[in-house]
Amino acid sequence: MDISLSVPKEGELYKIIDIGEHRFELRYGYNEEFERRQECPVVIFPDLISEPRYTDDGYLIVTSVQEPCEHYSPIDGKQFEDWCADCKHYPGVHHEIGICRCEKNRMCKSCKAHK
Repeated sequence: MDISLSVPKEGELYKIIDIGEHRFELRYGYNEEFERRQECPVVIFPDLISEPRYTDDGYLIVTSVQEPCEHYSPIDGKQFEDWCADCKHYPGVHHEIGICRCEKNRMCKSCKAHK
């Protein structure tokens, strides 16, 4: 029985995630040029720190792997990695992109400021 593992190609679509009006296409690629010589392509996440996006009701959209904000609170009080996936405000570690439920990061839609 021939079981072959396919190696993803750069630019190949990994997954499409829709959160409200926002659509995120996650594709395979490289974060740094030197990685091209050493590794297979990895899933590239959008930079939601530099370009934040919010749900219609003002919640911040984050990636599971981004560095957490100052309101980071580890699940069960235990710090694992130092990323949003381990924060109690994140919806679950199995989602690549999700909604931060921290009220301090929530944006007031009418005044465009944090609550």
